Amino acid sequence: IDYITDIYGKDKQKKGARLIYHSSGIPPNVDNRTMAMLMDSYARKGDHNLGEPVRHFILSFSRWDSPKLTDELMTRIWLEFLTRMGYKDTENILARHKSAKNPHMHGLTTRVDSKGNVVSNSFEEGRAARRNQRHAGQGQPVGQGRAERS
Repeated sequence: IDYITDIYGKDKQKKGARLIYHSSGIPPNVDNRTMAMLMDSYARKGDHNLGEPVRHFILSFSRWDSPKLTDELMTRIWLEFLTRMGYKDTENILARHKSAKNPHMHGLTTRVDSKGNVVSNSFEEGRAARRNQRHAGQGQPVGQGRAERS
């Protein structure tokens, strides 16, 4: 959490990093240590022995999209991403990193939902790739044109 919020201000690339969303189980304005303890507590709910109870995602955008990327839009994209990836009803946070050359956000989510069920990460890369294809090029799937071969 310190990394995504850049609490120590060591990385000039992350200057302006800030939390823009937190789920209902994470109180507003808590320090990073408390937030980490809460996320860990939610992630270990139930009788599970997960090696990776919390997932970290980075969603990046084109620098040309930067003027359109409001906190509200980034939050909507994050919540849609979580739903499509199967992370429904989980505790999560989202931090926006301000960078003119590389606008992006970091999100953390638990792999255990509010009922104590484990969210599978088995086919995560494929789901993320399909999600990105649907959103690339103003809603047009990537790779649907003619393939060039050499």
